[in-house]
Amino acid sequence: MRWIRFTAEGRTAYGLVEGDGVAEVASDPFTTLAEGDAPARTGRTHALAAVQVEVPFLPCTFYAAGLNYVSHIHEVAAAAGVAPAIPAQPDMGYRAVNALVAHGQPVVIPADATRVQYEGELAVVIGRRAKHVSEADALGCVLGYTIGNDVSERGWQASDRTFWRSKNTDTFKPMGPWIETEADLDAMQTTVRLNGTARTSFRTADMLFGVRRFISTMTRYLTLHPGDVIWMGTDGTSPDLRPGDVVEVEITGIGPDTAAALLLTAGDNPDRLRSEAAFAALCGTSPVEASSGKTQRRSWPSSQGSAPQSPASASTYWTTQTGSRTAKSNGAAGTPMRRRWDGCDQRAGEAAPHRRELGDVALSVGGRGSRWTRPDGTL
Repeated sequence: MRWIRFTAEGRTAYGLVEGDGVAEVASDPFTTLAEGDAPARTGRTHALAAVQVEVPFLPCTFYAAGLNYVSHIHEVAAAAGVAPAIPAQPDMGYRAVNALVAHGQPVVIPADATRVQYEGELAVVIGRRAKHVSEADALGCVLGYTIGNDVSERGWQASDRTFWRSKNTDTFKPMGPWIETEADLDAMQTTVRLNGTARTSFRTADMLFGVRRFISTMTRYLTLHPGDVIWMGTDGTSPDLRPGDVVEVEITGIGPDTAAALLLTAGDNPDRLRSEAAFAALCGTSPVEASSGKTQRRSWPSSQGSAPQSPASASTYWTTQTGSRTAKSNGAAGTPMRRRWDGCDQRAGEAAPHRRELGDVALSVGGRGSRWTRPDGTL
């Protein structure tokens, strides 16, 4: 079963991906799992290519494993000129939900960033409350899996005391496109493509510490709740990315996530894009045309094979007019398009997560291929 969170006809809802369509569901996957019922269908259906794919859910707590593949540890150590230090136990870090963006949305590189890299990761979605669980029972609390791209700024990661901006800058955590509940961990293969070329491929389960070990270790000390997510680390290394690069992370049994499309950023001229072909494939236009200052609205029909193959391949995208956070929406040109997110927490005695409205905690970064400018409107 594939749970997708999407926007269509001005409404955001959950649905089930069935072939080329989406069957809208009245509830969310966490409540549905807790109640043990079949998903309550509303009767409304949508073409998958016509919906805007959203972040699958807003995590209650966002966990991230670090250095969880042995070959990755050796490659990182070799690049730094130090001896590799293999962890003796599972260690967990935290990420910030402000950094999340959905499948097909752009990653925005700050003007003062110097070394931005990708990391394709399996993301484990918790569906049931878990405390003191054994490795044998650990997967019983898992709702399913999705895909994450742990975008990082390595200069900041080395110089700052914490990962507050190197890992958690807005848009640095693409996640999606959906939650797959029936994927086989042992059969998964992770492939990362840069501008259409496979750069990294590894067996997903070849972790130093697997999903079961992490969940069992974590729940000795803390409680996992429905709506938590655990990113499991990556293998291989990434080149330094530049505006115009398009990164696709694919995991067998889950699907592709073309969420990390690094496009125009403050201070970058579109004529310096390394890959004009990648830009055109993602946006359906050329960098020069995109930099003309006109607000454009286009869609890329899924029948055109040169477009990236993704659930959002027929989505409309917007280029900004002025300001780093304004985009042309369905309303007036240049009006910020606000999106409401659902948060969740766990109340004492509740089996299902209590949903609460967090309000307008984020401005939309637009559709696919948003053009970003300085606040004064210059590139």
